[in-house]
Amino acid sequence: MKTKLQNKWRLPTIEEFKKVLYPNMEKIPNLEKDSYYWSSSEYYDSYAWAFSFSIGFASNYFKHSTLQVRPVRDFSSDSTNSPNTTIIGNLEVYNEDLGRMSWYEAIAAVDKLNDNIKISK
Repeated sequence: MKTKLQNKWRLPTIEEFKKVLYPNMEKIPNLEKDSYYWSSSEYYDSYAWAFSFSIGFASNYFKHSTLQVRPVRDFSSDSTNSPNTTIIGNLEVYNEDLGRMSWYEAIAAVDKLNDNIKISK
């Protein structure tokens, strides 16, 4: 039986965007391809990496910039997923964006998602 790991929701790393999410972007529901999405990968103290699905490119942004947020969590293998998620490789992808927010707000929003607190866009 394939089971979920005990991992929590988080922002994808920039490598996960490049190697897992971008090549499979057609499988990600409700994706805003013309927007940049925050990654968990920090560039410098006040900058973090973000990814654009429209051009398949990563760029660093000031952490107070407002970009889209799409949480992921680790998954043991391709398996049946809940109605609110999509399994892509070893990632379980949340089916909706959490909205546009700063990197700091994105980290807090993902923490709230782990605590099952409703996030308002």
